Amino acid sequence: MELSNKRLIILTILIAFLLVISSYPKDLIDVTDLYDYSDAARIFAGDYKAKERSSHSMLYGFLLSPLVKITGNFFIIKFMSLLWLFLLIILIYHISGKNRKSLLLLLVSPLIWYMAPWLSPLPLVYLLFTLAYFFIDKFKIYGKYKYFIYSGLCLGLASALWDPALYFSIIFLFSFFYNKKLYSSLWFASLIIAGMVPKFILDYVFFDFAFYGLIKHLLSTISFSLFKGIYEEYTSTIAATILTLIFIPIYFFFLYKKEVFIKYKSPVIFITLSWLFVILTNAQPRLIFIPLPIALLILGRILGNKQVKIQIVVSLAISFFVITPYLIQITHEINLPFVSEYFIDFRNIKISSEITSDNLRNDLINLGEEYPLETFVVGNAPDDYRKLAHFYWGDNIKEFVSIQDYNLYYNNQSIISSKRFETSPPPNVRRTIWLEAGLGKNQNDKTDYDSISYALSLEGNLTLKNFQFVKKYKSLYLYKKLSQEHI
Repeated sequence: MELSNKRLIILTILIAFLLVISSYPKDLIDVTDLYDYSDAARIFAGDYKAKERSSHSMLYGFLLSPLVKITGNFFIIKFMSLLWLFLLIILIYHISGKNRKSLLLLLVSPLIWYMAPWLSPLPLVYLLFTLAYFFIDKFKIYGKYKYFIYSGLCLGLASALWDPALYFSIIFLFSFFYNKKLYSSLWFASLIIAGMVPKFILDYVFFDFAFYGLIKHLLSTISFSLFKGIYEEYTSTIAATILTLIFIPIYFFFLYKKEVFIKYKSPVIFITLSWLFVILTNAQPRLIFIPLPIALLILGRILGNKQVKIQIVVSLAISFFVITPYLIQITHEINLPFVSEYFIDFRNIKISSEITSDNLRNDLINLGEEYPLETFVVGNAPDDYRKLAHFYWGDNIKEFVSIQDYNLYYNNQSIISSKRFETSPPPNVRRTIWLEAGLGKNQNDKTDYDSISYALSLEGNLTLKNFQFVKKYKSLYLYKKLSQEHI
């Protein structure tokens, strides 16, 4: 018996729910930017034993913090992406006029199955961009300015939740207003900015500077683009590009048929420019999904039954491929926890029945009981401390400190990274112009580094001098600072 649309939606969400609750059952799947959002939620909930070091907007973590505060764990927020994806499905079902083809294309899409277990604002961003398209289309049909306002605010809120959404908002603005009068574009741009106000307010309260997050993101983008970031990491490769292209529907070229392009010119331009932007700058499947619901909505209206069936089969195959790492993590640990890493670095896949997170969690509980109310410097990587702070739920440990901050303090330094740009005029010119930007240690840091007696490492060694090995736990190595007479 053919399932009704409503039953198909319910069945999809039920299966996705089981996938989310079973994969990495005791915590959150360790995927891109996990700590930026989960730990921000803990910071605002007042339950985090380390300092904030988020590279992304704090707003999403702030919105999730009441759920962490109430439960004292990450269990409820595991399902937040699934909630936004469910609302996205309902929205597409509504916009399409209950078009079964559009609905089916979305239900089997890797977008749903790839993103459901992630803790990320991106599923909500997908929803907001689709809403922005829905409202701007309503404005085009009915000419009511409330739809114009709603569309701009949706894009602004998406940009407030996830900084790179601002680039896609600019693409959206160009795609839908390139042939309109300038004042329309300016009004729409002002609405996008207005939608970002919640982020500005939060940054002002938290960082004492409303544009802290926006400026930090723009400078970090420049840093990664030109200098590969402060850790010289950049992962956009040919393999990443190939993987990203796989997630584009195989019948996407139907969007460029003359009659289709004329009818859907603005959304097709938005889809095209967005995909080109992702492929040319930072090829990742999660970014290619931003205009995908709009593309599937249009394809559901123009594809024939046979073409839809072929696309469904292809999408199901890709979806099964993307959930494979999640299925493994139901009972085992994999060092490449999601498909982007799995595909790009498949030769180095390691699967183990021993769950490192369980070991870390138990190690930290034992550590807190044996060395109560101590502050631990954590190495050897600058951000290893975040992993321990993420897994520790308790009050026996005072704080986890980054080895980078510890070294800066003892070397009497404060600059982590800086770049200086200076003109080079000829000798007969008196003045030169220079600009400098940098990343530094917080001068208001109140941590008593001199009183730190212990260090932790996730490796079998510690790069700090004057620390002596004390004990190995299951996953952690404990070191104690030598007294002056032993140095």
